This record gives sequence, C-alpha cells and structure tokens, in this order.
Amino acid sequence: MRPSNGDSAATLLERGDIDFLIVPDSELSALHRSEELFRDEYVCVLWSENPLVGRTITLEQYLNLGHVGIRFGMRRYQSWDDKFLRGLGYLRRVEVTATNFTLMPQLLVGTSRIATMHRRLATYFQQYISLRILQLPMQVPPLIEKLQWHQYRNKDPGHLWFRNVLREEAQNAPQR
Repeated sequence: MRPSNGDSAATLLERGDIDFLIVPDSELSALHRSEELFRDEYVCVLWSENPLVGRTITLEQYLNLGHVGIRFGMRRYQSWDDKFLRGLGYLRRVEVTATNFTLMPQLLVGTSRIATMHRRLATYFQQYISLRILQLPMQVPPLIEKLQWHQYRNKDPGHLWFRNVLREEAQNAPQR
C-alpha cells in the first residue's frame, strides 16, 4: 500500500519510517538490499456473466471494453499496465479507477468491464466473487515482486527472522 502522505515508499524506507517494502522490481530503491519473493503473471479478469467476452479475449475487445484501472496514492501513480500499453502505442478506456488491487474485482461484478491483475490475486477472489480469468491478448512481462529493507538492518536478527517468514509464506502460497 502506498503511503497516504504523498511520500514515496522508498523515501519512507530511507528515513527509517518503515522497515520493509514489498513492491515490483521496477519500484525498488537502488540504495538498499532486496530479494525476489515471487513471480506471477498478469491476466484479464471479468465478471463471469459478462456477455461481451467469450472463452478468450481479442486485443480489439481488450482495448475497446471499459476497464477498471488503478492509481496509487495521493499522487495517483500510474500503474504498470498503463505504462506498458502506452509503450506499445495502445490506449484503453478506463471507466472506473480503484486505489488498490483488492477493490478491482468488486468493481467488475454486474458490468461488462474488465481488469488486468495478478493471477494469484484474481484466483483468490474467484473463491468469493463470480469472476472469469482469461489470458491477456498480448505478451506481458511477468510481475516480479520483491522484498526490500534498509541496508543498515541487513543483519538485524528480527529483520532476518521476518524476512524468512515472508519468504516462506510467498513460496508456500497457492499458485494456480
């Protein structure tokens, strides 16, 4: 979760206001140690009764359907998929914006909107919300989620213990 005061998470880590970051590798600070927690793929998620999408989704459908997008923090940081799609020269129609990934699935129910999110999270929500998960209609780099901590705490026994707990949980989390 991004801080609400406008400071970047890396700034809070640098000041010692937070102990850990769990962020995509593109968001890491170059000043501190990190390690990979897990990799995941991005998928297209939609309400299971969405009448506009069949068993697969075409690139044209993906770009033309309404999206649930995401923006982080007070500064409304752009999401990876916005950056990625613009880099390919694609524009999509974002109809609703969520402030975190856990809100996205709920904004799909009863609509023809789609969203792009991590497979692990989409699969988790599929247990509680009537959703379908489809492959994206384009090749997308995987999500590489990393754990980062301040370099001065590298040998702190409490930090070592907690990093190990996080590592084990990430490795043992269900992957579907």
